[in-house]
Amino acid sequence: MTHKRKIINSLIAVVIATLVFMTGCSLFEGLEEIIEEASKTPAPSGMPTGTAEPTKVPDETSTPVPTPVVTSNPTPTPSATPLPGYNPAEDIEKLDVLEEYIERYFSQFDGRYGLTFLDISTGNQMNIASYDQYIAASTSKLPINLYLFKKIAEGALSFDIEMEYLEQDLEYGTGLIIKGDYGDKYTVAQLVEYSLVYSDNCAINMIIRLCGRDNILDYMMDLGATINYGLRHRSCPADMAVFAKELYDRNIENPGLYGIMVNYLENTVFNDRINRYLPAGVPVAHKIGNYINENAYNDIGIVYADNPYIVSLMSEQTNENLEAFEVLAQTSLMIYRFMEGEEYESVMNPVTEARPEAFSFEYDTVNPNGYDFNELISFGDPDDYQDAKGVLTFRGNNYRNGGAYGTVDIDKGELGIIWSFDVGVIDNWPGTGWTGQPSIIEWPQETVALMNVFPQFKGSSLKEVIYAAMDGFIYFCELETGEWTRPPIEIGFPTKGSVTVDPRGYPIFYTGQGVDYNGEVYGLPKYRMFSLIDQSLIYEIPGYDSSAYRGWYAFDSSGLLYIEEDIYIECAENGLIYIMKLNTQYDKTNGTISVNPETIKYRYKNPINGRLGIENSPAIYKNYIFFADNGGLLQCLDLNTLKPVWLADLGDDTDASIVLEEDGNKVYIYVSSEFDLRGKAAQLELEQAEDIVMESYVRKFNALTGELVWETSYDCWYDSYINGGFLATPVVGTNDINDRIIINVAKTGTKMGGRIAALDKDTGLEIWALVLPNYSWSSPTAIKDTDSGKTYILHCNFSGTMRLIDPLNGTIISEVSLGANIESTPAVFNDIAVVGSYAKKIFGIRIN
Repeated sequence: MTHKRKIINSLIAVVIATLVFMTGCSLFEGLEEIIEEASKTPAPSGMPTGTAEPTKVPDETSTPVPTPVVTSNPTPTPSATPLPGYNPAEDIEKLDVLEEYIERYFSQFDGRYGLTFLDISTGNQMNIASYDQYIAASTSKLPINLYLFKKIAEGALSFDIEMEYLEQDLEYGTGLIIKGDYGDKYTVAQLVEYSLVYSDNCAINMIIRLCGRDNILDYMMDLGATINYGLRHRSCPADMAVFAKELYDRNIENPGLYGIMVNYLENTVFNDRINRYLPAGVPVAHKIGNYINENAYNDIGIVYADNPYIVSLMSEQTNENLEAFEVLAQTSLMIYRFMEGEEYESVMNPVTEARPEAFSFEYDTVNPNGYDFNELISFGDPDDYQDAKGVLTFRGNNYRNGGAYGTVDIDKGELGIIWSFDVGVIDNWPGTGWTGQPSIIEWPQETVALMNVFPQFKGSSLKEVIYAAMDGFIYFCELETGEWTRPPIEIGFPTKGSVTVDPRGYPIFYTGQGVDYNGEVYGLPKYRMFSLIDQSLIYEIPGYDSSAYRGWYAFDSSGLLYIEEDIYIECAENGLIYIMKLNTQYDKTNGTISVNPETIKYRYKNPINGRLGIENSPAIYKNYIFFADNGGLLQCLDLNTLKPVWLADLGDDTDASIVLEEDGNKVYIYVSSEFDLRGKAAQLELEQAEDIVMESYVRKFNALTGELVWETSYDCWYDSYINGGFLATPVVGTNDINDRIIINVAKTGTKMGGRIAALDKDTGLEIWALVLPNYSWSSPTAIKDTDSGKTYILHCNFSGTMRLIDPLNGTIISEVSLGANIESTPAVFNDIAVVGSYAKKIFGIRIN
């Protein structure tokens, strides 16, 4: 079943979409077919706020006058002389680059999009399909009103003329007059206001009747139109830009008259396209048009920025209005940023070589129960991921750039064990493993009262550590003391990944099983959801899924919850991505919680080497999810359409999680891979050669285009059991280390050696490197000093050592031994770090 959710991240567009069924086709003769189709659309039930009923004709003794909508900041009358100052559109080469960028942006959508941009002060233009024909719809109200105003300026017509609403004026769609009765009378002033502010179809038909169809058509052609609008109710972006420029020029000559028209267009009730993402203080006089039978959505406007310009955007055969609104709005924003001299490359716009068609890529969705998600996903900033306090998923949020909550008062910078407790072993799986990050959450007192914690923890808030271990148990303890807060949950099989706690602060946690055996006992791995009210299992996903293209079924990936729509996303080693509408029911009064997921699965075939399986925890930017698989295929997937946006071949298995970074209007991802598949191939080719050394890579990609920014490689030793290269997720620096990332390389320098290094974000070159005798799979964790804001790094390795490192220069400040290999990643809450090791213990470490 086709996934119907479309890209959008603004509630404004959703509200407007419910209002606008049709801003339709004027009743010009020769348009019977279009009118017949338009009239099939029922009148909308909702009308714009304001006048609920049509305004009646004034008393005979009164003098009708225009009633313009008054703006709080009226647009100044434009000057005939262009304003001084730098205008980036003067550089034609830069304008050509923008044109190529927008053309590429349009090309990724199924619909037809056309654009004309005119820099008024220089006359420079940009044209993309500018003379292709599109259904004009209600954008035609712009030239029709221009003709009316021309006749008023000449004295042939006036605003106080009264028009009677006749049956022939009826046209369904938006507007106010349709709510009245035939025979009602309106002044021309009212018809202008209704047609421009509310896009009233009946009002514009009355204006056409007053002015004469042929007169209007001749006027449009005389202004320089290239398409005879009257033939098929069509126009083009170039023609509509001509009309907008005419309004701009006439307003300069006669602002007392044409300023009325500009004012109405600035205050239209439809603001979901050209001006949707522009700063609130930038006036935009614009006219939208919709014709839903052809999925045609347009907007034509004058943007009164410091350097005023005209943008004319038209579309047809789009994937419904929400996508078209987004495309038009983002295009308008790019042009505005260009005119302001800002970086405009802020939309998902993949280069040709990164697009799925370049890979012969096969994908689809599995939806056996026919679930139809109408919810739209758009994650916010990482700081907005959760409502609860703590570290609730691997690396803390949807950008995977966290892992620490709060700050630390660092004085001497010493690390000291304050508590530990023993855990067990299953076969050769001791303690806690990779990625093995605990979750730490501060429960408020009212939630603690509902849960089955031991009596001594009732009556106050509780900082609780939740840790899934490789001995088949999930442990719960108090952060400060390590004292168990409730009994462990027995899974019976090892968990290697990191648990996720519901970011809403709901008493639910999510965890995946990583291994399918316990001695001679086998159990198919599952992804489980537990109630933390009574620790009961409330839902599980079997890893063995008949719809998957891979038979292996573990879950090492840590999921993410989109709070606004109650949607949980989990990646699996069977090659599927599960998108689940949880339908969570949380009754605090009765102390119950449940989920009843509706699930759609995204699946694909790896065109590079066929290998599937997702072990890293995905990063999400708005509605775009980034993940890589065991075959080295990196994907950007649109969660609202479940269509891949761009791909990259990483060359080898990639288990480390991707980290997202926003830098101004740009978005980047950092991706690092291990040394695995190429080592196996070389080992077979060299007949079991002992020493196989190859490069492993960390890479920076432009997340919006799929372009490789840089890559840095390290020679690593191959080990069929313990991979070299990058198993650790990097730290992407902020604040005092905003210029660098911190990486952790395994089996480099020597067979057992490791390297932690700082790389320059812009170049990928090393700033400093710390060469260590023991490798590490543990992801470094950044912490902040409370007073200074200075960043420190916690780093754990194979020898069982946790180190506190200064990321400015690589100096080791302090270290503590945790007994054995630390594959797990620590989580930090204020000044306490929690991590487990192969010593079959879980530790609390104070940082002071």
